[in-house]
Amino acid sequence: MRLRKLLCILVGMLCCTTLLGQQTGSVSGKVTASDGSALPGVTVEARSNVLPQPRVTTTDANGEYQLPALQPGTYTVQFTLAGMQTVNRRAEVIVKQNTTVDAKLGVQGLTESITVTAEASLVDKTTAEVSSGLSSQQIQSLPVGQQYRDILKLVPGVAQRRQRDSSAVRHARRGAIVV
Repeated sequence: MRLRKLLCILVGMLCCTTLLGQQTGSVSGKVTASDGSALPGVTVEARSNVLPQPRVTTTDANGEYQLPALQPGTYTVQFTLAGMQTVNRRAEVIVKQNTTVDAKLGVQGLTESITVTAEASLVDKTTAEVSSGLSSQQIQSLPVGQQYRDILKLVPGVAQRRQRDSSAVRHARRGAIVV
């Protein structure tokens, strides 16, 4: 008799446990590319304040996913895949019902970066000295005449002009270098 009562109580508890477990809903759907093709391997993450941590799954070969046994409430479902735009959808989970949330992912925009590096500064900030920055080897390899003033034409900030005052009459034809 006691054994029979104990068995009835255990069966009753087992039935109640399964009934309590049915107080959930689910979210499912399909993830496609912007051209309509299925996207396998998409990470699907459902977040809500009724969950201690997000529920995560991935899409199958057909781009379909299933998030079963979710507590009723409002969820934010995020779809991510490398090279594709991340999409967020809102879903309302209702007890004993499946909520369908489909998503279309577009191709992520391309980004480009340019890195510029310099080896040495062309300006010596520690002195006020004017220098050309030409080494003797560079000067010897230049295709210029044998006169020194021909090399000065290649130095930035140096201009050549003809002198017109009376003190430099004998140099009028040769020209003077002005820095």
